[in-house]
Amino acid sequence: MAVKIAKAKTVPTTGSVQAFLDGVADPVRRADCYTLVELMKKATREEPRMWGSSIVGFGDAHCRGAGGRVSHAAMLAFSPRKKDLSIYLLDGVDAHGPDLDVLCIHACGKGCLYLSTLADVDVKVLARILTNSAKNVKRLFPVQ
Repeated sequence: MAVKIAKAKTVPTTGSVQAFLDGVADPVRRADCYTLVELMKKATREEPRMWGSSIVGFGDAHCRGAGGRVSHAAMLAFSPRKKDLSIYLLDGVDAHGPDLDVLCIHACGKGCLYLSTLADVDVKVLARILTNSAKNVKRLFPVQ
C-alpha cells in the first residue's frame, strides 16, 4: 500500500543559504548562524539548503504522525528568529535531557531549542546534542 505524504507548508527551496545568512543584520547572530551551519553539516554529513524562506535545513526525514500521515522535514534545522536562534530537533528536546542540563542558558519547546547566542552555551554540548539528534532521526525516520 502506498504511503500518503502530507503536503508540508515548509519545503526545500532553491534559495541561497549564503545569501540568506549574509542578510542577517546582527553580526554576532550572523556568525552564530555560520557556526551552526558547520556544526549541523558535521552532525548530519549533509549540505545546508533553504526550507521555506527562513529555515536552514540539513538532510531529509519522513515522519509518520499519529494519524498515519507522513511528513517531509529536515533532519536538523535552524532559523535566526528575531529574539532567538531556533534549533529544530525532529526527535524532540526530551531525548536530550542530560545534555540540556549542562548546556547553559537556553529555552525549550517540544521540538525546538531556543538560544539567544552561542556565547551563552557550551558549544561542545550543543554539538553532541545535534549529532545525537541526527543519529536518532536516521534511526526513527529512515528516508525510503
